[in-house]
Amino acid sequence: MKIKKFWKPAVLLAVIIFLSLYPSSKLPKVPLFPHVDKVIHICMYFVLTLFLVRPFQTTGARFPYFYSVLTCAIVGGMLEICQAVFTTSRSGSWLDEVANISGAILGALLFYTYTKRIK
Repeated sequence: MKIKKFWKPAVLLAVIIFLSLYPSSKLPKVPLFPHVDKVIHICMYFVLTLFLVRPFQTTGARFPYFYSVLTCAIVGGMLEICQAVFTTSRSGSWLDEVANISGAILGALLFYTYTKRIK
């Protein structure tokens, strides 16, 4: 069954959803530098993309890199909307979504470059 190939990205996605909707007041306040949250968004969606490409490839998807980035963009956008609508200590941000998409694109580019060098 093809859905079983997505268990690792599903677990990672559950962690991302939990962290995205967790009250910010309960998170540690360690501002290393301004806009450190954007770097965190880039890293989370970078890793999520790395976890998504291979399952899309193994299921025979025609454009696995595109589908991985698209999935991250949709999930990231939906989470930003959820933060704005359903939480009181979080706010949705277009800049966070830009960071999400940037991380996804970087992840897809790295995966593509790495796998092409190996072959």
